[in-house]
Amino acid sequence: MKAMLHQVALALTIASATFLLAVGGLLVFNQTRGKVNGLVTSRERVTLIEQLHKRPKDDALKQRIRALDLQLRRQTFTQLRLSSNGARAMIGALVVLLASAHFVRVANRATPNPLAWGARHADQDRRTGLIARYAVSSLFGVLVATALFLGIQPVRLPERVAPVVEAPLTVAEWEQNWPAFRGPWAAGISKTPVKLKQLWKVEAPLPGMSSPVIWSNALFLSGADEKEERVFRFDTDTGKLVWSSPVKVATPPAGPPKLNEDTGHAAPTPVTDGRRVYAIFANGDVAAFDFNGKQVWARNIGQLENAYGYASSLTLWQNRLLIQLDLGQEGDGKSKMLALDTRTGKDVWQTPRPTGGSWASPIVAMVEDKPQLITCGDPFILAYDPVNGAELWRANGLSSDLAPSPILASNLVIALKVNADVIAIRPNGKGDVTKTHVAWTTTDGAPDVPSPVAVGNRLYLLSGGGLLRCCDVATGKELWAHDFGEEFYSSPTLVGNTLVMISRKGVLFATEAGEKYKDATKLPLGEAYNSSPAFRGARMYLRGKNNLFCFGE
Repeated sequence: MKAMLHQVALALTIASATFLLAVGGLLVFNQTRGKVNGLVTSRERVTLIEQLHKRPKDDALKQRIRALDLQLRRQTFTQLRLSSNGARAMIGALVVLLASAHFVRVANRATPNPLAWGARHADQDRRTGLIARYAVSSLFGVLVATALFLGIQPVRLPERVAPVVEAPLTVAEWEQNWPAFRGPWAAGISKTPVKLKQLWKVEAPLPGMSSPVIWSNALFLSGADEKEERVFRFDTDTGKLVWSSPVKVATPPAGPPKLNEDTGHAAPTPVTDGRRVYAIFANGDVAAFDFNGKQVWARNIGQLENAYGYASSLTLWQNRLLIQLDLGQEGDGKSKMLALDTRTGKDVWQTPRPTGGSWASPIVAMVEDKPQLITCGDPFILAYDPVNGAELWRANGLSSDLAPSPILASNLVIALKVNADVIAIRPNGKGDVTKTHVAWTTTDGAPDVPSPVAVGNRLYLLSGGGLLRCCDVATGKELWAHDFGEEFYSSPTLVGNTLVMISRKGVLFATEAGEKYKDATKLPLGEAYNSSPAFRGARMYLRGKNNLFCFGE
C-alpha cells in the first residue's frame, strides 16, 4: 500500500511540474504576443488613425478603424483572461507539487534495518532530500519569475486595458445632426421642409430656456431650478423620456447665481458630439453625460457674474468643449474663452478676452477650409483658433447688452450691434482688421435678441419687437420689411425655402423666403415660447414654457 501511494505521489509530482512549465511558457508567449499586437501598440491601428486625421471624411476608413478596434479589444481581453486563469492554475499546480513532492520524500525514507544500519542509508536519504528540495525550489523560482514577468494583478484586470482612442468627429457627422444651438455651424438652416402637423407633445420636466439638440434619434434638453439641475434624453420618434440625470459636482458653487426671469437657471443650450452630451448652467456647473445617462464628469468653473444671468450656449470642435465667458465689465479682466477636454472636463486652454458681460453664443465656422471660433462681445468681434485658443483677428464696433450670435454668410461674418449697426467682416485677416476687412456697415437698427439667418444673397434680420427685414448679403441694402406686431426671443430658422419664426406668446409664423414678403401662416402653440427650434429630417422640435413639441410626418 505504501509503495502504491509513493508511485501516485511521484506521478503527481512529475505531472504538476510538467504542467507548471507548460503553462508558464504559454503565458510568457501570450504576454510577448500581446505587447506586439495590443490595443495601443498595434502598428496597423496607429497607421489608420494617422490616415483618418488626414482624411476625416473617409467613412470607409472609419469603419476599418472601428472593426480593428473591436478585434484588438477582444484579443486584449482574451489575453488578460488567459493570463489570469493561467496564473491561478499555476498556483494550484504548485500546491499539488509541493504536497506530492513532500510525500515522495517522506516515503523514500526506508524503514530502519538493524542488520544494515550505517552511513550508506543516511547518505542516500540526505541526497534524496536535497534533490527534492532543489527541484521544488527551482520550480517555485520559475513560477515567481513568470508571475513577475507577467505583472499579474487579477483583481485589477479591467484597468490594464487602455481606453479606446475615439475617432475624431467628422464634418459629415456634425452636419447630419442638430448638435448645437441653431444646428450645425449655428446657421439656423434645415434643408428639409417640415409639415406643420403636431405628432406628439410631452411635458418638459424642469424649466429652462435652452433649446433642444439632436443626435440620431436622441433629443437632449437641459432644465434646472433653485434645487436641482438635470439633463434629459427623449426619443425623437415617440417623445418618450429615455432618462433624466442629475448633475453632481464634487465642489458645489459658492452661492446662488444672480438671475433674471429672461434667463433662469438653464438658458444655455447643450451640445453633443454623438459620444456624450454637455450642458452648462447659470451657477457655473458644467457636466458631461454618455448616451445612457451616466455622468462622465462634472465640475464648477466658478461664479458667472452677469447682469442678466448667464445665457451663452456651448459649442465644440473635435474634442474641445468651447465656452464663452463674458463677465463683468470691459477691462476688468474677468472675461475669457475656455476650452475643456470633452473626455475628462479638464482645461485644454483659456484665453483672456478684452470684453464685458454679454449673452451671445460662440460659433465655429469653416473659413478657407480651416475652423474659426467666432465670438461677439462688447466691443469686439473676435476670432480664435479652436485648437489652441490663439487669437486670429478682431474688429471693433459692438456695444453692451449684446445677445445675438454671429453667423457666416457668403464668406462674410455678420455681427449685430444691438439696436444700431449690422457689420459684415471678411474673416481672412490677421490682427486688428477694423480698418481693412469690414465689408459694409448699416445703421438701420440691428435686432436686440434673435440671431440672423442667411441663404444665398439674402440676409434675414428679426428684431425683438417683431420687425422682419430682408437685406442683400453683399451690400447690406434692405430689400423689404414686415412688422408682425409681436415680441420675439427665438431666432428665425430657414426650413427648406420657408422662414419659421415663433413669438414669445407662442405663435408660429411661417413665410416663404424670397425677394418679396408673402403672407405668413400662423400656428398658435398654446403656451409661451423663448427657445429656438431644432430639426432632424422632416421633423421640427420645439421647447415651450411647459412642453416639448414635435411637428412633421
